[in-house]
Amino acid sequence: MPGTVLSLPEFPPLLPCNVCTQEIALKNVFRKHSDTGSWLPLERDIFLAKYMGEPKSPFVVLDEYTGLISAHGYLNKRFVKEEIFNQDTLKKLGFDIKDDQLLSQHTFEQAIVILSDIAKNIKEKNITTRKNRGRVLEVLAAGTRALVDSNKGKAYEPAAKESMAASVDGGEPKNEKLPRKSKRTKVRQNEIFGGPLYLKTSEANNLYRDISDLYYHYMENRNKFSANFPAIIRMSLRMLAEVAANEDGQAISKYLQSNYKEAAKTFDRDTKTTLSNYNIRENTITQLIQTGAHAYSSSNNIEQTVAISIALGAIVTLTHGKV
Repeated sequence: MPGTVLSLPEFPPLLPCNVCTQEIALKNVFRKHSDTGSWLPLERDIFLAKYMGEPKSPFVVLDEYTGLISAHGYLNKRFVKEEIFNQDTLKKLGFDIKDDQLLSQHTFEQAIVILSDIAKNIKEKNITTRKNRGRVLEVLAAGTRALVDSNKGKAYEPAAKESMAASVDGGEPKNEKLPRKSKRTKVRQNEIFGGPLYLKTSEANNLYRDISDLYYHYMENRNKFSANFPAIIRMSLRMLAEVAANEDGQAISKYLQSNYKEAAKTFDRDTKTTLSNYNIRENTITQLIQTGAHAYSSSNNIEQTVAISIALGAIVTLTHGKV
């Protein structure tokens, strides 16, 4: 305003400044965080590889290819890095790392089975520094051990960089081969789509994986998001339904209603109860999916969103599932 005199703060005539080379600065940063323990193993290894000229550790390479460690804090431990996800143990499990590349004797789905079992045992503390130390393979389920054993002798092939974070959550390991219309296992609380879907390569599959990753990121960081964030996931379900319908050559309403009855045959009793509680039926599924395209307050209900995703997941599996 005219006539207003701005009062500037006073500064000392000399300001202390620590000027050093980049090499010294990086060493100081590394020493500070390493000594205080403010970095977890993954962050420490990433810094060493990116700024200190160190080779990537198997821990870093595994996370770059699968996204597992950065997504699940219970895996980002020194013990896990040094005694489970190290070169020797990974080799016993049918994985190898060469030239910063993850190699595997297993298919993507088989790798999920194996890593799910490992994550489950770590999360449930069946493998610790005091319990079953050095016995990773022996602790795994009999079916998982048989899978590892059956692939011994196969050539190591480069693994695809594809996130497993939504499929590997430390729960029960999933069956490698899931028929398109097989009975679903009991749905665990807050599990999007009722569990992993095994879809053929398609835009619907890409979108399904993105939604799963987004959902699990939200669940692990809920305090960082507003109460309205679940509406974004709800809207994405509508997008998935539209993409799947287009790929199947149908309008979205016809796609949902014509496939619902057949998809419902895969539901167990608990799943049917869950869907009934949220009024999800053949004649309501289209309206509930379409609601997600608008910012209605009901779209913020994460529990209903998960229930809708279970029904949609069964429909998409019916039309896009791997045979």
